[in-house]
Amino acid sequence: MSDEAGRIRHQCEVPAECAGMRLDQAAARLFPDYSRARLQAWIRSGALRADGDTLRPRDPVQAGVR
Repeated sequence: MSDEAGRIRHQCEVPAECAGMRLDQAAARLFPDYSRARLQAWIRSGALRADGDTLRPRDPVQAGVR
């Protein structure tokens, strides 16, 4: 799925087994095609968000967050 700027967009829900994990760790499990360093950069830039909120890579996530 792409947005109007042609960027690829992914959306998923944090499963129960990832609850309490750091955002970068959960993202690495959910998006194994991308390196953790790349995911961390996206998190820091605000390109990867949790429920629309910009978090830090070390912030914990809850189950059900999109």
